[in-house]
Amino acid sequence: MMHALSTGTIFGLTLALTACSHSPVAAQTVRLQGYILDAATAEPVPYAGIGIPGTTYGTVSTPEGYYELLLPENSADSVRIYGLGYSARILSVDSMRQHTVLHLQPTPQQLPEVTVRPKKTNRIEMGSDRENTNMKVNFVVHKQPNQNLGSEVGREFKLKNPALLEKCSFMLKYNNFDTVRFRVNVYTIQHGKPAQNITPENIIIELTGKKMGWIDVDLLPYDIECEGKIAISIEWVYSSGKGTYLALPIAMPMIGSTHFYKYGSQNDWKAFDGMSASLRLSVLE
Repeated sequence: MMHALSTGTIFGLTLALTACSHSPVAAQTVRLQGYILDAATAEPVPYAGIGIPGTTYGTVSTPEGYYELLLPENSADSVRIYGLGYSARILSVDSMRQHTVLHLQPTPQQLPEVTVRPKKTNRIEMGSDRENTNMKVNFVVHKQPNQNLGSEVGREFKLKNPALLEKCSFMLKYNNFDTVRFRVNVYTIQHGKPAQNITPENIIIELTGKKMGWIDVDLLPYDIECEGKIAISIEWVYSSGKGTYLALPIAMPMIGSTHFYKYGSQNDWKAFDGMSASLRLSVLE
């Protein structure tokens, strides 16, 4: 966890937020490709994450369930696959080379218990709306933009009472892709980091024409009721056309805020206190 605001700390943090220590594709690569299907219905599983746990090597399946993942030779023995509403699978690289159709088993989603109120009219807005900052947090790994799909940027929100999530907004200040798609995720928080994804279904936002600025996402149709500490994240799941940057502004110090990020669909979450991306949430109590 990072707390101090020294020059060295800020420099190291900037590197962590804007670059990766290695490229996800080496000179010799293993190409894994195929389709991910629902084991019960044989329908495609869209936007499933595929990658090596704890690393930037990861991608996300298309709406048709297709995936393509490039890995350095001998980089790992196994790959993790996870889809919203499905049990995760761990498969060997050799097995994935031999089988181009993979199946995920659907699993009932256990949502946290919330005391529901009959009517919610009190709107509360929270988060950071700072746009003009000297720092940014990137989604894209340089020169291999589709090989770290599943990168997420988020922040913690503290709900004092049971609340219905109304809207989230995020500032996309840097974008030169023709088309990008993001998924909005809602997580419980355990041990200071995002834990269970309690989003009832995929919330996908598509932006075209290199769109930038504040993006508003209506959450009311999804009927997400929460209380206590939660994390809202923006996950990058698709891009088309040539592009090199895709990022949100980030501000520090932000007293009382906790910033979360991870590079790649199967990477580990990192948390930073006293920071926040430009991400807002409104709820109804």
